[in-house]
Amino acid sequence: MIRHVGRRSGAPYATPVGVYPMDDDFLVYLPYGRDVDWLRNIRAAGAAELRVEGRTHRVTPQLVEPAEALPYLSKRDRGVARLFGVTDFLVLRRVPVASGGTT
Repeated sequence: MIRHVGRRSGAPYATPVGVYPMDDDFLVYLPYGRDVDWLRNIRAAGAAELRVEGRTHRVTPQLVEPAEALPYLSKRDRGVARLFGVTDFLVLRRVPVASGGTT
């Protein structure tokens, strides 16, 4: 689940997304392309909150090329991405949490 704020309305939203581990970050493949509201919202805000397996992570969005993303998908999921012509991928990079309560 990714929590984000509407870029025009300012309203809070929660959108279910499937993520894959990508080193210390998360990979999302975008079967509907880059022009979806939730992605436009988090790109406009520059960050969002991602809830995975009961843990919440502050993340920033970064679009990546298929060559960078495909090695992180299972063989089956790479086949599905190719079958449906998925060429858009998003990395949700974890934002480090400041320790000691200072910024």
